[in-house]
Amino acid sequence: MDQPDLLTDLTRILPLLVAVTSLIVAILSLIFAIIGYKRSSDAKRVHSFQLAIKIIKNNYTKLAEKSLEIYREIYTDQFDKEQMIINHLIYRKDWTINENQRAIPITEVELISSGNVIERSGTHQKETEVGFDSYKITPYPFYSLVENLLIFSNGVNIWDHPTYAIRNISIQKNEDSWIPRLDVYKCSYYDFFNSCMCFEFVMADTLSKGKKVNDRPMEFKRKYSLEEFSNRDCGIGIVTLTLFKNVITKKSVKNYLVLHTRSKDVIEGSNIINAVPAGTFQPSTSGTEIEPIILNIVREFSEELLGKIEFTYEHDIGEVRSSPIGKILERGTYFLGMGFNPVNSYLELMTITVIDLNDKQSRKIFGRTVFDLEERLSENFEGTYELQTLSKKKLLNLSKTYRAAPSLKEICSLLYDNFDNLPFL
Repeated sequence: MDQPDLLTDLTRILPLLVAVTSLIVAILSLIFAIIGYKRSSDAKRVHSFQLAIKIIKNNYTKLAEKSLEIYREIYTDQFDKEQMIINHLIYRKDWTINENQRAIPITEVELISSGNVIERSGTHQKETEVGFDSYKITPYPFYSLVENLLIFSNGVNIWDHPTYAIRNISIQKNEDSWIPRLDVYKCSYYDFFNSCMCFEFVMADTLSKGKKVNDRPMEFKRKYSLEEFSNRDCGIGIVTLTLFKNVITKKSVKNYLVLHTRSKDVIEGSNIINAVPAGTFQPSTSGTEIEPIILNIVREFSEELLGKIEFTYEHDIGEVRSSPIGKILERGTYFLGMGFNPVNSYLELMTITVIDLNDKQSRKIFGRTVFDLEERLSENFEGTYELQTLSKKKLLNLSKTYRAAPSLKEICSLLYDNFDNLPFL
């Protein structure tokens, strides 16, 4: 009796065991499928992100052109489109030199801080960061853009130094002059990078996925207005075109511009031609005093064209300004204007520094001839330089050069348009 009952029980249980086993197999299959899909999805996201990095490095000009197209469409709908110029940069009419506004010494640009000089340091996200995160472009969504970039950009260094950002811009006008006034504060470089460089990653990600560059970049740029400074930490780039005057050559005396081809190893504007020196406006010290713009130019000039780094560690602002190169640059640097970078929405200050080799102090540093210049100017990891003779035609050509940075194109365009009214040319 016992044996038949056991068989009966087994017969009853067996279908249940088969069903349970089938369910377990199905669940495991689903789990493995989800894991496989997740891995595949993660791999695709990593691939798209790495491709976006390559697009930014190798096709910055295309990103700039597409961005300008989008902003032209956006500002077509704006009531104040007559006041906004969209050329190579984007700016209001009274932000640059023109027939009514002369180039002014860099020392006449006013820097103020209407609030806290140090406003934030990674304590919260700006609106652009939140919007960017919603697109799920980065491989590691719980890390910031800059942290993802450090993981996937193969050795690119991004240093988190204090960085000046814009709170507001105003122009003070008199009968015969204009004074730009920049209301600034300090954030960190990572703050600036995460909230501004996300613009180019939205554009590059769209390109990497083979979509037309219209919907997502248009949506992003329209939502986060350039002139609404509170939506991001709007960093400040200072781009200075260097001009050497009265340089002796074998046959004559010429004026030379210095152009810079950016290295592939720099994180901003790699592989493009730009003015030199150029860099983000950052303080040299940790104090609350707002440092003058010329200090940044002296530091960048010394690093990028003289191969020196001592000013990077200099804590005496007065000593930097009173140094021989500091004196030369301070008296010879002029403000040409400012505008928004079309790719990344930060503000770029356009300046020119004029170094006359008829000046005895300038000759001590740079020599007298073009051969002296070539010997004494140095290069660093940020790129290589070349000397180009100055002419009105050269300025026009540079303003139309495909690989030139938007800021260089705009500087050359302004110089070309005002060539006969600029005494230092």
